[in-house]
Amino acid sequence: MRRLPFFIFYALLALAIAGLGGYLVVAFMVENAPEVSVPAIEGLELTTALEVLSKNELDLEVRGFAFSDEVEKNRVVRQRPAAGVIVKAGRGIGVILSRGPERHSMPNVVGRTLEDATILLTQAGLLPDVSVRIPGKEEGLVLAQAVEPGAPLESGKKIPLIVTTPPEPELMRMPNLQGLELHKAEALLESIGVGVERVEEVRIGDPSRAGRILSQEPMSGSPIPQGSRVSLSVAERNTPSSPGRMVLVEQLIPAGFTTHEVEVVAQSVAGKRVILREMVPSGGALRELVELSPGERIRVFVDGKEK
Repeated sequence: MRRLPFFIFYALLALAIAGLGGYLVVAFMVENAPEVSVPAIEGLELTTALEVLSKNELDLEVRGFAFSDEVEKNRVVRQRPAAGVIVKAGRGIGVILSRGPERHSMPNVVGRTLEDATILLTQAGLLPDVSVRIPGKEEGLVLAQAVEPGAPLESGKKIPLIVTTPPEPELMRMPNLQGLELHKAEALLESIGVGVERVEEVRIGDPSRAGRILSQEPMSGSPIPQGSRVSLSVAERNTPSSPGRMVLVEQLIPAGFTTHEVEVVAQSVAGKRVILREMVPSGGALRELVELSPGERIRVFVDGKEK
């Protein structure tokens, strides 16, 4: 094996000794460096933070960047070690710098349902703000947006939207049902999309009008939307003389969240008598076959108000 010349060997040995000596000197200096308290630099602009650290014999090390809605661009968002920690002079203080608020591209939500638009805006870090509602052919469609598609926006910005509401119901005129037989009146109402809520039989002593409509609510000519329900009074049909007669009482209760007291009363010139009193839930119906004495008529009250 070929040996290294002596002068090369001694040169390498000298370099090793010098390196070891330099390390020991640096280690000694660090060990004996004065201790300082880390100053608070969060929120400071980069150059200002560098000046503050330099005055305290510390170095600044940029270790990353982060978006921030609170801290302006190129200012310190976080520092490590934290302010107040005691460290050796000459140590580097790591900082994360702000990129400013995160920007998002405005999506195009026109023509979409409000539900889909909300999902798209949320995914983009934005918030829908339904500022205007106008009637349309279909409910819940976005007609317009206040910000153009593609515009850069800060996270959390509200986007005003114009959204459709259900179309206004078409109104029709309540037909005149007085004088019609009950089955013909019901057929007419069904043909125009109107239902019957209640039918009350009334004794009038005129056999020629038996089974025909005496009155109606709403009145003839009133504007009503399709799907409305009406109440009818019908002349009592001719029946053989008897101690009493059977009448079907029907009363629908509007939808809601409470129960209602329904009272059925038989009224005559002699006074009135309560036939039944019952609690009916909202959206329900009372259907009861009751017996009336001669000269009596039916009256129905819901929560004390006559129907």
